[in-house]
Amino acid sequence: MQQAAVVDNFDFSAALSTFTAGMAKRAASGPFAAAPIVQGKWNTSAATDEVSCVRGSQILGHFYETFDTYQGSIVFWITPEWDGDDGQSHYIFMSGTSTGNIFVSKTETNFLQVVSFGLGAYAQLDISAWVAGNTYCVVARWDSKVSLDGINYGSISINDIHSYSTSPPYATVAPSNTIFLGYRSGTYIAADSIIEGFTVYRRPLYDSTYGIDVGNGDEINLIYAAGAGKDPTEITGSWDVCFCLPTDSSAGALATGTGEAWSHPHSNNVLTDGFCQTTYGSSGWSTKNTPSTAPADLADADKIFAWGYDWTCDANAEGIEQSLTSLAAGQDYVLRCLAHVNDANDLRIRITDDTNSADIVTYEFGASSDRDTPGVAIITFELPTAARNGVGSDCVAITIAVEGTAASQQVYLHQFELLENLVDNPSLETGSGDPWIPDGWTNAGLEAGDSEQELTIVRSGSSSVQYNASALNEGLNTSSSLDFSGHCMVGFSNYVTVADQWSRLYDRAFAYLQSNSALGQAMIQPSSTTTGNWFTNWRVGIASNLFKPYINSIKFNGNGQVQYVDDVYVFALDAVSLTVTPASEANSTETSGLRVDGLDIMTQPITELAATLGNMRLAYTPRHDAADAVKFGTASNEAMIAEFYGAADNYIRLYWSAANTITLAFNDGGGEHTDNWNATGAIEAGTKYELVIDYTAAAMTLKVGGVVKITITTALSFATTPTIVYWGQAQAGTKQADATFAAPA
Repeated sequence: MQQAAVVDNFDFSAALSTFTAGMAKRAASGPFAAAPIVQGKWNTSAATDEVSCVRGSQILGHFYETFDTYQGSIVFWITPEWDGDDGQSHYIFMSGTSTGNIFVSKTETNFLQVVSFGLGAYAQLDISAWVAGNTYCVVARWDSKVSLDGINYGSISINDIHSYSTSPPYATVAPSNTIFLGYRSGTYIAADSIIEGFTVYRRPLYDSTYGIDVGNGDEINLIYAAGAGKDPTEITGSWDVCFCLPTDSSAGALATGTGEAWSHPHSNNVLTDGFCQTTYGSSGWSTKNTPSTAPADLADADKIFAWGYDWTCDANAEGIEQSLTSLAAGQDYVLRCLAHVNDANDLRIRITDDTNSADIVTYEFGASSDRDTPGVAIITFELPTAARNGVGSDCVAITIAVEGTAASQQVYLHQFELLENLVDNPSLETGSGDPWIPDGWTNAGLEAGDSEQELTIVRSGSSSVQYNASALNEGLNTSSSLDFSGHCMVGFSNYVTVADQWSRLYDRAFAYLQSNSALGQAMIQPSSTTTGNWFTNWRVGIASNLFKPYINSIKFNGNGQVQYVDDVYVFALDAVSLTVTPASEANSTETSGLRVDGLDIMTQPITELAATLGNMRLAYTPRHDAADAVKFGTASNEAMIAEFYGAADNYIRLYWSAANTITLAFNDGGGEHTDNWNATGAIEAGTKYELVIDYTAAAMTLKVGGVVKITITTALSFATTPTIVYWGQAQAGTKQADATFAAPA
C-alpha cells in the first residue's frame, strides 16, 4: 500500500472533536433488562458520572421516604469494570456524608464493606477474586438496635454466602438531603460498574437463619436464585422498600427526572402513626378496653423497626384502635400489619363500619410468632355502600383495631399500613349471575358454571370467587382502567386444590414487569403452589393509565381444577426523581486521552479521505481486556471503536463484535465486507494502542502497533466518502467503547 498516495492522513483530534456527555442504562447481565453504568477516571478522585436522589419526606427521626438509617438491607447486582484485586476504592452507595450514615464500597485493600460513615465497618468480605465483567449478587444488612445473629449488627452477603461482623452497634443519623448512587460525594470515587436492580429496604432481609422472616422464605437465597437472579420485589413485593432503581426496563439514556426509580408509598399511610413512630400516649392510637398492662412503647430488644407498641391482655379484644372519618363512600383499601405475640393464640385486626355500627372485616393471624418471625396480615376491604352492600347508609367512617384474643397474651405491634387500593371490590364481596361476576369486574371468557361465589373458603371478609374446572384460561377483568401511569404494586391471594395450577394476573397490552419490558407476559404467575392453603402473590410492574388487571385460572399438565381468588390490590408507587450528571468533557479528559463511555457522543468532521485512498489514525486505550470487551451491555453486544460515516451504505466500522474479536467492516455502496482479528491476550485494559486503517482501490487493512492484523482484499471505491467519524460509538449513538482516544504519536 502506497502511503504517499493518500490524500492526507486523518488523525484523531480532541480540538476538532465535538463531545456531548451522556449517561447510559446498559443491557444487564442479571434479572433486569437494563441498569445504570456509573464511570469515572481510573485510579483518581476527579469528578465522575453522578446519580443521586433526595431523601424525600421525613416519616420520623431517621426514617425518610427513600432511606431508613436505623436498620435495613441494600440489594444489587454489580458488574465491575475492575478486578477485585485492583487495589483501588470504588463507591457504590452513600446515604450521606455525616458520621453515622450508611455506605457500601470496595476498599483499597480489596474488601467489599457496608460501613457506618466515620464510625467503622458493619461487615466486609474479601473480593480480591472478583473478575472484571462478571456479575455478582450483593446484599448488605445492618441493624442499629438489635443484633442480626445474636452478636453482630452487620452483614455482607455475596452470591448467597454471608459474613457477619460489628459489635457493639453504631449510632445513626438521618440520611443527608441527597443520597448518592455509584460514586462518593466530594471525592468523586466512582463505582466503575453496572449497578443492577438497586433496592433498599428498611428491614434486614431473611437468610433462612437470621434477619426478619416475614413469611417469604429465605429471601437472599431466592433473590440470588442459584446465580440466575430474581428481581428482589418478586420475593418481597414493594413492602418495606424505601428506594428501588429498576429503570424503565429499557437500555438507553439515563437522564434527570422520574420514570426510572420509585419508593413504596410510606407517606401515603392513611393511619396516623401507622409506623408506631410517636410515643404511644401522644400518638393517633387510643386504648381499647382495659388491658392489664396498658399500651406503651416497645423496648429496643423487641423492635423490628425503630418504634412499636406493646400491651398485655387480661381478656379477649383488648388492644389499640384508631378512628377515621370523612372517608369517600365505597373507598377500597389494602392493609399490611406486622405484629407478634407471646403465645399460641392469634391476634386480631377488626375493621368496624362506624356509620352503620357493624364490622366490615375481622382477620386473625400471628399465633406462635416472635420478633424474628412476626405475624403478617395483608388483606383488602371496601367501605360498604347502600347500593352495593345494602347497608342503611354509605359508610364514611371506620375504626381500625388491633386486638389480643386471650388473657395474658402480650401483643407487640411493629407497624400498620393502610393504603388506598385502585381495585374496585378487591375482596370480591358482592356480585351476581352465572357465571358469578363480582361487582366492579367484567367477564373475560367465563361461561355458565365456570365461576361462583364462595362463602366458606375465604381469605378475608365473607366472600371469594371460585373458579371451577371448566374455567381454564378464562377469568375476570376489572371493569375500569386504573387511572395512573408508572411503577405499581400488584397482588392477590390464591387457594388451589391440586398442585401445578394457579391463577395469574396480567394485562396483555398496558403493563409489564419492572424487570422485563415484554408486554403480554403475566405480571403474577407463581412457579409453584401449596394445595389446601391460601398463598399471597405480588409483583412490581410498570403500567399505563389503560391498565386493566385480568385474573384468569390456569392449569399446566392437565385439566383445570377448583381454585379460589381473594384480596386483589394495586397501588401506585411513589416516583423518585433522579438527578443525573454525566462526566463532562473536562472530567472525561484523562492522561491517555478523551474518554467515551456511558452514552457519550464524540464526533469529528472528515475532509481528508478520497473514494479510493484513505489513512485514519488514532491512539486507543480501552477500559476492558479483549475477553471482557462486550460484557458491559452495549447494543447488540458490540462495542464500537470508531465508525467513519458517509451514508447508510457508505461507511467504515471498527468494533468489538464478540469477546476477543475485533471486526473491520466497510461498505462502499456495493455491500458490506468484513474480516476479524482474534485479539485474545493482545488487548489489555489501560494499555494504549496505535490503530491505523488504510485503504486503496484494491484493499483495506487494520494495523495495531504497526503490525497488520486484518486485510480485506477487494475492489473499493466509496460512492459517498465518509465525512464524519463517531469516536467510541456507532453513528446511531450507541455501542459506546468505554475507552479513551488520543492523537497518534
